[in-house]
Amino acid sequence: MAVLDLDSGAIIGKNPGKSIHGIAVARDLGRGFISCSDPGSVIIFNLRTLEVLDKVTVGADPNAILFDQKSQRVFTADRAPSV
Repeated sequence: MAVLDLDSGAIIGKNPGKSIHGIAVARDLGRGFISCSDPGSVIIFNLRTLEVLDKVTVGADPNAILFDQKSQRVFTADRAPSV
């Protein structure tokens, strides 16, 4: 994933996620969350530095991802068939 400066169009950073499906932003927490299928995981990263903070295994193929401000939780929706 490349991060762009919208004013200049320059690439200002990269995140190592592969097979990215979605990104959720928790601005108040300074965190971003990326749903990946490499295998099914969510990468947690620092919004300011883009440093990867953790990688959490979730379902086999998480597709949608969102951050719920009220509950302060991240939700993913998996499109892979259950095992």
